[in-house]
Amino acid sequence: MPAIPAIRLFSGTGMKVEVITSPKSGLWAHFVFCQRLFCRPISLSNKAKIYHGPTANLRRRGRDGFAAMKVGILGSGDVGQALGRGFAARGHEVILGSRTPDSGKLKAWVEKTGNRASTGTFAQAAAHGDTLVLATLGTGAEQAINLAGPSNFAGKLLIDVTNPLDFSKGMPPGLFIGTTDSLGERIQRMLPEAKVVKCFNTVGNSQMVDPTYKEVEMLICGNDKTAKDEAARILKEFGWKGVIDIGGIEGARWLEALVPLWVRVGIALNNWNNVFRVLHE
Repeated sequence: MPAIPAIRLFSGTGMKVEVITSPKSGLWAHFVFCQRLFCRPISLSNKAKIYHGPTANLRRRGRDGFAAMKVGILGSGDVGQALGRGFAARGHEVILGSRTPDSGKLKAWVEKTGNRASTGTFAQAAAHGDTLVLATLGTGAEQAINLAGPSNFAGKLLIDVTNPLDFSKGMPPGLFIGTTDSLGERIQRMLPEAKVVKCFNTVGNSQMVDPTYKEVEMLICGNDKTAKDEAARILKEFGWKGVIDIGGIEGARWLEALVPLWVRVGIALNNWNNVFRVLHE
């Protein structure tokens, strides 16, 4: 197949893209060499989409210069909506999964969030997303996974925002799992091919995106280093300083255990915008 002359689409050290055409397949791309994962667009034909890094896919770029993702969020409450707005505002394509995707509340959310957001069933959201977020109540997490279809999680980053909070005795809550197991571990066992990262569960929804406190690092854990690196990149995109990685998914026992304390602090301060910060050199 004859190649048209190489076109320099992106800046960055050593970055060159050769664009070739095929009568059957249209536009193809071959990366010759790249020393940078993310490169700035210079020019683009009307057939090409923007993309990043040494991959074979042409991809659009988000608002902050990161490659745009397809994101499926399971859970349409305050947490799911806050994270969905954050992803959509940065140019990512979001489906918010719900048991009632056509409700008036969610239609209003889509209208306010913009054309990169839509709603669907749990299964539609999970199938759509290259990156998935589990943002249901802790008591509904396993049912949501079953409704979404476990096969839709295979090989994907799953950001687990859930907490096993037990309100059976009222406020403040306890935990219905703790110290010897965690909801994060249960989810990883349910989805052995998914890459579960516990993240966002120790802060309120008002602080998840564009946090007020710019010097705070998010506490995360998970078994897959590449998945944790991707979660850290998303956190940076959302305005977080960085992460403190406490290890494997068994660390979710202690991240989840922080949340009843966070609730008690919120009650004491009468303020739900508080976050825990680790002071270190």
